[in-house]
Amino acid sequence: MTIAYSSTRREIATWYWYSLRRNRKHLRAWILSLLAVSLLVFISERQSGTTSVLTAISVSLVAAVGLAVFFMLYPQLRFKPQERTLTIAPDGLSTTINTHSKSYRWTELASITEDHDHVYIGLTSVNAFVVPSRAFSSAERRQEFVRQCRVWRQAAGGPGT
Repeated sequence: MTIAYSSTRREIATWYWYSLRRNRKHLRAWILSLLAVSLLVFISERQSGTTSVLTAISVSLVAAVGLAVFFMLYPQLRFKPQERTLTIAPDGLSTTINTHSKSYRWTELASITEDHDHVYIGLTSVNAFVVPSRAFSSAERRQEFVRQCRVWRQAAGGPGT
């Protein structure tokens, strides 16, 4: 089954917050990264010998906020507005944008979830395909797409999500 669609920046931002709230791996990586940077900046500031604890904490917090802002903006920087073709088959999922193609085995998918406006196909890398409902000719076609993804993913050894 093949579908074609274009995403919007708003859809990518919506997915980002959806993933951060619902994907423990994403949230854990996000929090650990912020904590690690804060700790490294704090230690660096304190080793200078001239920085007070309060100043070191303040600089650490600024660094963490800066990193959080970068994490939020990164998906927007990587955003691809061009039409994407997504094909699902028994051996996996393949995608094409312009002349760039990539294939993923079903075992590389972490989740297949739906909300009322989107189908989110999460990869083990924490990236995702954000497929808007408008990519499908009907609600039945969307349901068949999701069902088939889940069947093939489960057959490949992944959880049924």
